[in-house]
Amino acid sequence: MGNPSSHKDVEPRRAAGAGFTLVELLVAIAIIAVLMGLLVPAVQKVREAANRQHAGETLSRVLAVAGLYHDVLGHYPADVGALVRFCQEGPACSLDPRLATGQLQGYSFFILKATEVEWQAEAEPAAPGLTGAQSLFVDQGGAMTALPTPGADEARGKAFERILARGAEQVGDFMRLDPETFTFLQQPAFPVTNAEVSGNLDHNGDHLVSAQEIFDLGSYPPETAPLMGEWLPYVENVLRMGTANEDLGGIFVPAVQDGDPRVSFFNFDALIQLTRSFATGRPQRSLVMKLARAERTQDPALRQALVDAYLEELQRQVDINVSRGHGEVLGKGAVIAIRLPASHLPGGLVSRR
Repeated sequence: MGNPSSHKDVEPRRAAGAGFTLVELLVAIAIIAVLMGLLVPAVQKVREAANRQHAGETLSRVLAVAGLYHDVLGHYPADVGALVRFCQEGPACSLDPRLATGQLQGYSFFILKATEVEWQAEAEPAAPGLTGAQSLFVDQGGAMTALPTPGADEARGKAFERILARGAEQVGDFMRLDPETFTFLQQPAFPVTNAEVSGNLDHNGDHLVSAQEIFDLGSYPPETAPLMGEWLPYVENVLRMGTANEDLGGIFVPAVQDGDPRVSFFNFDALIQLTRSFATGRPQRSLVMKLARAERTQDPALRQALVDAYLEELQRQVDINVSRGHGEVLGKGAVIAIRLPASHLPGGLVSRR
C-alpha cells in the first residue's frame, strides 16, 4: 500500500475541513474492512488455539515441579507462586517467573486441591472467549482434562458485535468527511486491495502477519494512522489483547490474498448483525427478515426489491427506532452491498444467533 496518494485513479484532494484526502479515507475504510472481516477473526482463532496449547504445556511443567516439591517437602504446594519460589531457591527445576502472579500467556493458573496425597491444578482463560475457550485440569497422576469454559462463546460473540458496531460507526464518520467516498465504494473496481492492506503489515515479506503488527499504529501508512488512532486501540481493548502476560508477537496469521476489501464489511451478514445492534423491537425483526431473504435468494431482481423495501422501512424508522447516524450507515451499506459482485462473505466478525 505504501503511500496512499500513489493511487492515480482517485483525486488526491483534501476532504473539506478534515485534513485528509479522499484516497486516504478510502484506504482507511479498506483497512478497517480487512481487519474486521478477515485479519482480526483469524488472529483470534490462532490466539485461542496457541494460548490453549501453551497452557497445557505450562500445566504439565507445573505438575512436574509439584511432584518434585512433594518428594522434597512431603506434601503438595497450595499455590503456584510457591512452586516458582521453590524452583528459584533450590532444586534443579525452572518455571517462568511470571507464573508467580498466577497468570501466563492469557491463562490464570490455580491449585484446586493440595494435601499429602492428592493434588489438582487448573488453567483457565483469564478472559473467557478472548484469551481462550477451554479450561484445563490436571491431577497428581498426570491425568489432564479439558472442558469448555462457561460463557466463552457468548463473550467472544459480544466482543465481535461491539467491534463490528464501532467499525461501522467509524466507516460512517469517514464517509461523512467526504461524500465522494460513497461514490467510490459503489463502483465496480476499488482502488485498494486486500493484499495491499495485508502486505503493508507484512514487514519482512514472509507472508505472515503478527497480532503485534496489526495493533501497532506504526505499521500503517503515516497518512492513514491518524484515522485509525481511536478505532484500533478500541479493538485491542475489547479483545483484551496482552491480558495475563500474553505475548502477541508469537501469534501469526497468513497475510490476506488479493481481493476486494469491501466484501469483508459490506455484506448481508454484517448488515444483519448491525441492524440487530442499531434497531430495536418489531422494526428490527422486520428489517432483519428482509435482509435475510435478500441474502438467501438467487434471483437478482428479488434481491434488489428486498433491499429497496429494507431501505424504505429503514428510512421510516430513522429517529424513531434507529438513530440518524446508524440509519445512514445501514442504508449506505445496503446500497454498496447490492452492487458488489460478491455480497455474501461467510465467517468474519459476524456472530449469527
